[in-house]
Amino acid sequence: MAESREPETENVNVLAGLLDSQNMEIIRRSISALVEGLVVVLVAVYLARGKGVPDTRKEVQDALWLGFIAGSVFALLDYFAPAVASSSRKGAGLAVGTALGGGLTVA
Repeated sequence: MAESREPETENVNVLAGLLDSQNMEIIRRSISALVEGLVVVLVAVYLARGKGVPDTRKEVQDALWLGFIAGSVFALLDYFAPAVASSSRKGAGLAVGTALGGGLTVA
């Protein structure tokens, strides 16, 4: 009986070690970067379709790469320069919003 309880206790200890605060922060940041990359992909596909770009595999692949790169950049900025990451998110949101609304006109 004592032998069967040791692996259960060991599994619980491993799980508790995986869910400590440092690992949870890494998981939270990873999910945040994935969501940001997905949003960039969705906006890129939406804007491309609005400009009459045909829905081919190449355009979807390009949008996926764009989202991967954007998510990676946001993750790196979030880790190494949190103040810059906040400003870059605001700038990206402004750029996307104005593009969806027809763009800014400069006099």
